[in-house]
Amino acid sequence: METMHEVSLGLCLENPDAVKQWGDVSDWHHAIGTGPFMLKDFVPSSSATLIKNPNYWGHDERHPQNKLPYIDYNQISHDT
Repeated sequence: METMHEVSLGLCLENPDAVKQWGDVSDWHHAIGTGPFMLKDFVPSSSATLIKNPNYWGHDERHPQNKLPYIDYNQISHDT
């Protein structure tokens, strides 16, 4: 069973296999998710760099043949 962990944006689930493998899952390098973007780099109180998740499952509702996300944030940093 997953463990609930409080973070600044709410709650997240901790994957038990990740906890066994890495122990400290608060390190962003060990993050596990299914969203449209993956965290490539993170500088606390400064920036986050996201890249497109090639394994994202979503498709455009109007054009189901198109896999989401359309935009690729590769190499683009956003201030936090």
